[in-house]
Amino acid sequence: MINVKEITKATPEVCNSIKTLLTDLTTRETGFDMMRLAEIVANPNTRLFVAYEGEEAVATYTLVAVTSPTGTKVWIEDVVVGGRWQGRGFGRRVVADAIDRSQSLWPQSTVMLTSRPSRVAANHIYATMLQKKETNVYVLKTE
Repeated sequence: MINVKEITKATPEVCNSIKTLLTDLTTRETGFDMMRLAEIVANPNTRLFVAYEGEEAVATYTLVAVTSPTGTKVWIEDVVVGGRWQGRGFGRRVVADAIDRSQSLWPQSTVMLTSRPSRVAANHIYATMLQKKETNVYVLKTE
């Protein structure tokens, strides 16, 4: 049984666990390090969670709350289930946990999540738990 914990303190162990999990999300360098971890846990509008099976980190996700004139949106970001743990129902449990926590932390908010179409299994889970919104996403990366 997995145990999902909110990360409230930046530690090397947590940092290394998340870095390892992120390799299953993206092949590009994320720049995730202790400084970014500390920044995340210090931000009151961002909550970081890690799911453990025993002592091993098996998944992670982040909740980010944004309040705008049209209401509060809570984005579920960087959902990752470690490769050897995929296909065992962890993804569904982690997303359900993210939805529950977002509604508990920010009641009357809209829960949002984006995912690349190539992540077929993840998109299947998301489609059974959330409504698909037709929208365009535009990106400008500043370095």
